[in-house]
Amino acid sequence: MFDGENIWSGNRFNHNATRLSPDGEPLGTYSVSNLPRTLAFNVENIRAANARSDSVTKFSTERNPEGNFSVGDVPIAFTEEGNNIWVANWREHTVSKLSKTGENLGRFDTGRLTYGIS
Repeated sequence: MFDGENIWSGNRFNHNATRLSPDGEPLGTYSVSNLPRTLAFNVENIRAANARSDSVTKFSTERNPEGNFSVGDVPIAFTEEGNNIWVANWREHTVSKLSKTGENLGRFDTGRLTYGIS
């Protein structure tokens, strides 16, 4: 994932994310939860979908952790809509709706395996 300045990589089995310069120089490693599957960036935050802990970790643009929020079973993708973050939960066939602060606003059945969301 590109944050407008640097490259980020989720390290699935180390439970962290690494930030790299455009030249590939490691700039930092940041703790997330179990099995970060997908990373997402907007101007305000960076988020990691943690597939084995059924959660989303949120970082500020200064790379400070701002919370770990519960979502559905095996979150694998994000999209942002207005003031909300939508998270595709693969195994339970739902999407979770979170406020930008991480408040859980609901979980909605899709009836099928949910692979992505946009």
